[in-house]
Amino acid sequence: MSETAPPQSPADLGREAARLLLGTCKAVYDLGEEFEGAENDMAFCDALDDKVFCCTDCGWWFEHPANDGPNGAEWVCDECFVEAGGELDG
Repeated sequence: MSETAPPQSPADLGREAARLLLGTCKAVYDLGEEFEGAENDMAFCDALDDKVFCCTDCGWWFEHPANDGPNGAEWVCDECFVEAGGELDG
């Protein structure tokens, strides 16, 4: 009898998606059928959002900044923020 891994919770899937998306410009639906429909689950979304954000300008996934707040009014990476004329603190 073969053993199968227990199903992952939505939060576990969110953390795994964050790991897979970091440093890419992929979407959740690009990750495979294991993640199909997961973006409709709040526990999945909360776990994903706790780890990474998708820059609204360039579409790449980044870890949250140390201050854990957006650059300006939107979640943009530092590079896009500076290119748009923003100034980084510190």
